[in-house]
Amino acid sequence: MKKYPGVKVGDKLKGTISKEGVHPNPLKCCICGESVAEKASAANKAIGWLSGNNPHPLGKEGDRACDPCRALCVIPARFIDFLGDRGGVTNDLHPSHKHRR
Repeated sequence: MKKYPGVKVGDKLKGTISKEGVHPNPLKCCICGESVAEKASAANKAIGWLSGNNPHPLGKEGDRACDPCRALCVIPARFIDFLGDRGGVTNDLHPSHKHRR
């Protein structure tokens, strides 16, 4: 496990958990800009998953999205992207509109 200066076992941190340990600097959602760990769903908190979600098609490689933005923006954008490729619906969430909150 990676060591972080000034962080001891048992410290209550607002951070991100990964294979390397708890990162004191939390990941930020690429859509709303808030902490991914703080906005994690109760189910994800219960299993310790505080690293967010893949924001494709609204983010770039390496970005993460919080659970609320995944539900309200990312999933609809994926459907719109899927339908748009078939001559279907487009709206402000479609990546071609360059819309990000």
